[in-house]
Amino acid sequence: MAAQLEVAGSLASPSVSGLVAGTATGVGHLAPMNLSLGLSGDLDRLELSSVEVRLDENAVREQAEVLWESGALSGSFDGELSDLADFTPLVPDEWTTPSGAAQFEIDLKGTLDAPQVDLMSVDGSIALASWFEGTPDELPVRANLDISASGALLPDVAVQGVIGTDELWWGEARLGPATVNLVCRDDATDVEVDLELPELATIGGVKLSLQGERPFTGSLRVSPVLDNLSRIGDAANLPLEGELFLDATFAGSLDAPDALTAEIDVTLANGRFADQVLTLTRRATVRYGPEVIDVDQV
Repeated sequence: MAAQLEVAGSLASPSVSGLVAGTATGVGHLAPMNLSLGLSGDLDRLELSSVEVRLDENAVREQAEVLWESGALSGSFDGELSDLADFTPLVPDEWTTPSGAAQFEIDLKGTLDAPQVDLMSVDGSIALASWFEGTPDELPVRANLDISASGALLPDVAVQGVIGTDELWWGEARLGPATVNLVCRDDATDVEVDLELPELATIGGVKLSLQGERPFTGSLRVSPVLDNLSRIGDAANLPLEGELFLDATFAGSLDAPDALTAEIDVTLANGRFADQVLTLTRRATVRYGPEVIDVDQV
């Protein structure tokens, strides 16, 4: 680090201004980051201006002011992350290497002992390949995601956002466009996720608490749509055809996956498995619970 500072004023009322620049290493195994900031201040305040942290083509800029007597804060951050792959060392080994770009804006206010941080906006485009690739828990999802979000980060987390894609793939099966609405509140302990797959006439939602045993509840609805069963067959590599209506509710806990319970109502029309006709003479109900599966009215 190198600093060039100028001190002025008097012993009773000193002031300082200058420039600090250098390189930071050893931050989460990231490549070296270049830092620079301008500062000025006196006994009443400290002002940081032209603050920039740069990692290759990724940059975060900040400006802020602190009033010493009241501890009042004001400032803003904005970032342009041009290549998310530069942050690969921060990603667990079993996760997919990120790629894409993002921009964000953050406002800072409040006081030193009670800061308030608001996420004004996040916009980005991220290429998503198989999660946990090469592990027993691999999820064969592929998509190019457009992401936007806003909300509060401090003192309590309350963020909402939208994730969308024109092409969602499960393995080699194309599921079409998809939209996910995400709400995170109560200091990030409660999360709500809503999913829509318009080409499959499918909507679903999950509510998750991150407290205790991390319980969740959810629902999924597939409305009748021409030959939507063949898309499911393609995803499972099975010769299925037909029009399927499915209405499901489920509940469980992330800490006790074996305790999952679900109830599914199914209606099928024009069903075929290869050259065999599939029929349900009336609406079927499937109840799933620990160590038991009940099927009614088949």
